[in-house]
Amino acid sequence: MSRLFFLILLIANLIVLILYLLGLTPWNHDEREPARLKQQLNSERIRVLTEEEQAAQTAVDKNSSKNSGSIQCLQVGTFNKQSTVAFENRLARLELTDLPKKLMVSEEGTFMVFLPPLKKGQAATQKRMDELRKFGFADLHFIQDQSARRGGISLGVFRKLELAQLQLEHAHRIGTADARIENYTMTVTRTAYQLRGLPTKAKPQLEAMLTEFAGTEISECQP
Repeated sequence: MSRLFFLILLIANLIVLILYLLGLTPWNHDEREPARLKQQLNSERIRVLTEEEQAAQTAVDKNSSKNSGSIQCLQVGTFNKQSTVAFENRLARLELTDLPKKLMVSEEGTFMVFLPPLKKGQAATQKRMDELRKFGFADLHFIQDQSARRGGISLGVFRKLELAQLQLEHAHRIGTADARIENYTMTVTRTAYQLRGLPTKAKPQLEAMLTEFAGTEISECQP
């Protein structure tokens, strides 16, 4: 009896399977391919994009993302020792998604701002350097080359004359009237920063911040 019941059940399942494959069952009628095609809206407007059209669409998407989201990467610089500290203190005001990347950049300096050597000796020179640091001069060095400047104090070597003049004006404002500028060619190491994930709306804030640091520039990061 059980064998007969099993045989009937098997035959019933086979019949149902055949009807399903032929699309004659009520539950799969709408799932047949012709029915799905009929349900497509504006199917005549669907087409495959060419490679040129795909590239153009990708560029549009990237530009839209840039305008509405964040800037991928900006490089800001360069800074000397004293301005590096001040700029890092201000970076916290920007809403960056990634930590800033600090870069050491070699530049050819062509102008030196310096104080001539004092006749009172090295102790007096060291005392003067300590006083200058209190006014924010951090990039100070004893001059040790074989020139008339030897024994003096370097207040910085600059690539651009206008930057050297700003440093000279700063020195004059604090009373160091003997500060001067001379041509001086050497390689100096300065600092730049790569800022990633800067919100587009924060770029004007960054530009305003950099007005406090003469000679700094904003550019796109190099690949």
